[in-house]
Amino acid sequence: MAVSPPALDTTRDERRLTLALFAVAWGANQFTPLLLVYRERFGFGPAVLGALWGCYAVGLVPGLLVGGAASDTRGRRPVVLPFFFLSLLATGVLMVGAVWSPALALGRLVAGLVSGVVFGAGSAWLVELSAALHTRRAALAVTAGFCLGPLAAGLIADALPWPAVVPYLPHLALMAAALPGVLAARETLRPGAHARRTAPSTEVRRRFRRGVAPVAPFVFASVAVAFVVLPTRFGPLPHPLALVGLMTGVTLGIGAAIQPVGRRLEAARPGRSAVAGLVVATVGWAVAAWTAHAPALPGVLVSMGLLGSAYGLCLVGGLSGAGRLADSATRGTLVGWFYAWAYVGFGAPFVIAWLTRWLAMPQVLLGGGAIAALSAVTVARELSRWAANPGDAALAEPTGT
Repeated sequence: MAVSPPALDTTRDERRLTLALFAVAWGANQFTPLLLVYRERFGFGPAVLGALWGCYAVGLVPGLLVGGAASDTRGRRPVVLPFFFLSLLATGVLMVGAVWSPALALGRLVAGLVSGVVFGAGSAWLVELSAALHTRRAALAVTAGFCLGPLAAGLIADALPWPAVVPYLPHLALMAAALPGVLAARETLRPGAHARRTAPSTEVRRRFRRGVAPVAPFVFASVAVAFVVLPTRFGPLPHPLALVGLMTGVTLGIGAAIQPVGRRLEAARPGRSAVAGLVVATVGWAVAAWTAHAPALPGVLVSMGLLGSAYGLCLVGGLSGAGRLADSATRGTLVGWFYAWAYVGFGAPFVIAWLTRWLAMPQVLLGGGAIAALSAVTVARELSRWAANPGDAALAEPTGT
C-alpha cells in the first residue's frame, strides 16, 4: 500500500490543501467576467473571446495528464509545490494583458497548465490525506474557487478603477495566505513506494473510456454555455461586468449546492449521479437553445439552474467513477484523466461560435443537448455492465465521493 497511514495532523493538512486548491481554482476562473473588459478595450469578437477562454484548456489538459501521473511516481508534494508558485506568475501575466493583449493568451495558457497539475495531483493528495479517501473536499474546493473567483472579479471590475488589473489582486492575497500551509502539508506516498509507476490496466482503461469519459466534457461545457455563450445574446446591459460575474458565481454556486444530492445518488447506486447529470444537461442545453432564440430573463435563470446542476452532478459522478476504478498507484493518473476530459468542455464557446458560421445558435445548442442524451445512454449501459461484472476489487469496493 503506497499511501501512508493517517497522522495526528491529518485534519490540519486537509484544511491546508483545501485552501490551496480553492486559491488555485479562484485564479483559474477570475478571468471570465473580464472578457467584457477586453472586448471593449481591444475590440475582440466572440470567436477571439472564446479562444482566449479556451486557451486555459490548451494548457490544462496536458498538465492534468502529466501532473497526475508524475505525482503517482514522484510523490504529490514535489509535483504540486512548483506549480502552486507558478499560479502567481500566471496572474501577473494576465495583469500585463491590460496593456499588451498577447499576454492574455499566455496568462490563460500558464493558468491552465498550473490548474492541470495542481487539480490532478493535488486532488489525489487531498483524497489520500483523508482516512476515508473521500473526494468531496477536492470537488468542493475547486467548485468554490471557480464560483467565488469570477463573482469577486466581476464586482470589483464594475466598482473600482483599473478593471483589467485590480480584480486580480484578491487571488494574489489568497495565494499568499495558502502558501505556508502548502509548504507544511505532509507527503502521503511513502519514500520509494512510488518509484515505479503502475499504469491502469487495459480493462480499467476500457471502463474509463466508456463509463467516465463521456460524462466529463459536460462538466464545464454546460456552465460555459450559461455564462460565456448566453451573455453574448443580449444587447447593452447595466453593470455588465457585475452581471456576468454574478451569472458565473450563481451558476457554479448551484453546481456546488447540488453536489450533496449527487453524493446521495451515488450512495444509492454507483453511477446514478453521472447519468442524472447528463440528463439534466440535455434539458439545460435545450432550454439554452430556446433562450438564445428569444433572450429573456426567465430563460436565463432556468438555464443557469439546469446547467449549473448538470455541472455539479457530472463532477461528482465522474470523480466517483474514476475513484471506483483507481487504487493508490493509479489514483493521480485517473483523476488527471477525468479532469482532462472535463476541461475539453472549456473549448465549447469557441466551437459554438465557429459552428454559428453555418448554423443558427439555437441549432448548435440543440445539437449539444443531443450529444448529452446519447452520452447518458452510453454511460448508463456501461455502468450496468460494471454492476453485473465488477471484475476487480477496485470496482467492487467503490471509494465514494
